[in-house]
This record gives sequence, C-alpha cells and structure tokens, in this order.
Amino acid sequence: MDEFTRQLIQREASSLSPSLFGCLDEAVASAAGLPYPRDRFPHAHAMHVRAVFRGALEHEELPEGWTVTGNTRSTGQTFLTNVQYGTTLRLLSESRVTMNGVPHAGTSRARRAQWAQFAFFGAEEVARRHRDLLLLMDTRAEEPSLRIVHPIEEGKYKGKVACDFLVSMIREFDDVGNAVFDTEEEHLDFFANVEGEDEAGLGDV
Repeated sequence: MDEFTRQLIQREASSLSPSLFGCLDEAVASAAGLPYPRDRFPHAHAMHVRAVFRGALEHEELPEGWTVTGNTRSTGQTFLTNVQYGTTLRLLSESRVTMNGVPHAGTSRARRAQWAQFAFFGAEEVARRHRDLLLLMDTRAEEPSLRIVHPIEEGKYKGKVACDFLVSMIREFDDVGNAVFDTEEEHLDFFANVEGEDEAGLGDV
C-alpha cells in the first residue's frame, strides 16, 4: 500500500472512532434488551445491532466529509462514504468462518469484484480510483471492536482472506473513565494460505 493512503486511512480511523464506538455501544445495549437470547437467535441479534447502529450513525455528527450511505433494504447494507477522499467503508461483521476474521466474498458478483481489487494502492494511475475498504465490527466479546481492512482476493470458506492493509481502532479508558482512542496497524502476511470452499449466500452482517 502506498504511504499516503495508509496515513489517510489511519488518520480518518482515529477521527471516526469516537462516533463509531458510541453508536456501536448504543446498538449493543439495545440488542441486550431483546426478549430472546442471542445464543438461540444470533441472526436476529445481528440484524438488530446493524439496524440500530445504522440509525445512530445517521443522527450522529460525523467528522467532516463522512456520510452514511447504502440501501437499507439490501440486507441492512451500510457504508460510510467520504467523497472528498474517494473512500468508502463497507460495514460487515467479523467472520466466524474464515481463519483471520475477514469475510470472504461469497457468490455475489459485486462483492467478488470488490474483494479482488489487487493492490490498487501504490500504482499512481490506479490509486486515483475510489478506495473501497471493509469496516469490520465484532460485538460478541465483552468489549466491542472495530477495524478497517482491505482484502485483495475473494477468499474462501474456512480459509484466510488475504489483505494488504489492516488497522484496528482502539478504545481504552483512563483512571477516571474517560475514553482514549488510537489506531494500530497490523503487519500482515501479504499472501494468505487459502483453503476450503466458498460459502454461498453471504449478506452484509
């Protein structure tokens, strides 16, 4: 990845973190009040979290240039888009069926094309294209987590999805309970060993 894009995404991740974590906390708390347990109805909880998260983001004053986009009738599709920086973050849940938690593309042609954007970062003529990345959330742990990744292949069921960029959004609390936000880039094996078969019918979750 070129250094300009790396720094841009890390900076914007830091800027977005307070809003994203705040809205995600609201969604998780709302889902906790549902009258049926998550272990029996995991998909219902995931859909509820996604819907409340989206609604909270729509009412949140996001950093300059960022807007909530995506068709809510398409499996709760949610994007964060910044036209000025030519960047879109596609909201998905961390995968439980891949080895590194990055969702594989499934059978959707649009997703397979996006996942296979081999290293558009770095080549000057291609880097001017719109940057599409994934914003992954994990709400199953005690503390929700968020990270931004850029897959460079479609990936497969029970395999790894190769990425050329991954940055975690970090939220910690000081001694008096104030939230402190940071980012941390993970250094990845550029070529992931992918095994297994495609899982059909993946939606935005």
